[in-house]
Amino acid sequence: MAKNIKIAIIGGGSPYVPGILSAFSKSENILKNSQLVLMDINAQNLSIMESIGRRMIALEGASSLNIITTTDLKKAIEGADFVLNNFRPGGLACLAIDEAVPFKYGYYGQETSGPGGTFFALRAVPQVLDVARMVARRAPRAFLINYTNPTNFVADAVNRETNVRMISICDGAFDLLGKVPQILGLNGKNQVRTRNIGINHHTWSMSLTVNGQDVYPKVLKRIREIKQGGKPFFNTFHKEITLDLALIYGHLPSPSFYFCPLFLHDELIQEYHHGGFSLLRMFRHDLKIHWKNFKLMARGKIPPILDGKHHHTGTGRGDLALSVMKAIVKNSGEEIHVNVPNQGYIQNIPNEVIVELPARITTHGAQPLRMGRYPESLLGLLQSLIRWQELTVDAALTGDRQKLLQALLAYPVVRDYDKARAMMEEMLGKERKFLPQFFK
Repeated sequence: MAKNIKIAIIGGGSPYVPGILSAFSKSENILKNSQLVLMDINAQNLSIMESIGRRMIALEGASSLNIITTTDLKKAIEGADFVLNNFRPGGLACLAIDEAVPFKYGYYGQETSGPGGTFFALRAVPQVLDVARMVARRAPRAFLINYTNPTNFVADAVNRETNVRMISICDGAFDLLGKVPQILGLNGKNQVRTRNIGINHHTWSMSLTVNGQDVYPKVLKRIREIKQGGKPFFNTFHKEITLDLALIYGHLPSPSFYFCPLFLHDELIQEYHHGGFSLLRMFRHDLKIHWKNFKLMARGKIPPILDGKHHHTGTGRGDLALSVMKAIVKNSGEEIHVNVPNQGYIQNIPNEVIVELPARITTHGAQPLRMGRYPESLLGLLQSLIRWQELTVDAALTGDRQKLLQALLAYPVVRDYDKARAMMEEMLGKERKFLPQFFK
């Protein structure tokens, strides 16, 4: 790959972009003389992000990096080496619908869970395909690095419809990295490594090491001791489910929150009803703070330094995307969890299914590890989730309402077809602007 790298960030006005820019500005040694192209349909947000990026580059002394902005997708992608998807189709307005309407019918909805996940995919698939097809025409050798959720649904559609070199990523596998030291009572810095398999947001750890040593038997023993003590170990049932499921299945789930709709659906609905965790509530609260700070950063009123405690302004997403790019540029073989077609990497899952699993990243892209067999005790649940994903993508590509109803009913907790049909029609009506394939 050429030394002067062009990186197009699609969704360059997103509140996640400062984290990405921060990570890039600290890696000039890899990206020297590279061009970062921020593309977005919101020119005002682009201007803010451009100013923040330039200040970050100056702060880090990464003077060879060049930032430009555009609202033209073709211009952004033309000749790119990497294209990074980083946008939210439908914005917070549709996320509000994805949460509220399923709740009205007694179901939990969110951007990657349940009916909300289905509708987010219906919006995301056509838009990501537009990007992928542009990459195929304008930058056929580029790697498309995807952050747009739901990442496995999007990867499925792109794999079916194009030959683009796509690596779909998510930081969900990191969920266990902080929990394992807590469970073991470890202090100080520890290198925790987990190898997870499954589908995005629904993976199970097959191996756990701390500082290179296998700790899985020790972790399971400690979990049994914790549960025998009879007191909650974590401060929320979202995290506590990690321990309960580990005892039932012998594997730790990751990320734990996304298993709650499947195993603790009623508790999750009650918590939501009483004002508990909601992505929409978090975004609405945090974005007011973040955008205020972003504007101050852009004007030079405060330093362009991000607070890692906050979801939106932490650098984790930038670090992960950059790790993939650096591994490709350096041919390092770094191990990163990715979402790719199975192709026999997990023996008892069909080849065409998009799975999340560890892969070594080289100049050729993602080289997945062969992970043996998926646990038989969990296979039935996984197959339901796979059918939910694949039927949803079928519906997104065709605009077929019957397929869409089948997709909604494939999600394990949706049990009433009359409710599902009424919910589907209401959500289609409310999101019509973003779902033209269903209104031809």
